[in-house]
Amino acid sequence: MKRDVLFFVDSPVGMVWLRYHTEQSSRIQLMRDEEGLGSYHSASAAANAAATGATSSDAVNTLPPGTIPAAIERWQRGPL
Repeated sequence: MKRDVLFFVDSPVGMVWLRYHTEQSSRIQLMRDEEGLGSYHSASAAANAAATGATSSDAVNTLPPGTIPAAIERWQRGPL
């Protein structure tokens, strides 16, 4: 069980999820499974980056539009 998950969405390339950044508690870290994909100022900004393909992951960035919701309200709340 991942207790640090704030929001998550299942995708064809694995679970994409958000947590507080481990080194900068005021930031949100976007993750795919256990891979860090970027640091953002808000959960909404991280969700938008995942939805628009603006992450450090080619797997996430090449998903078809609409696979990951841009609106954080459409993500599931953690923890798992």
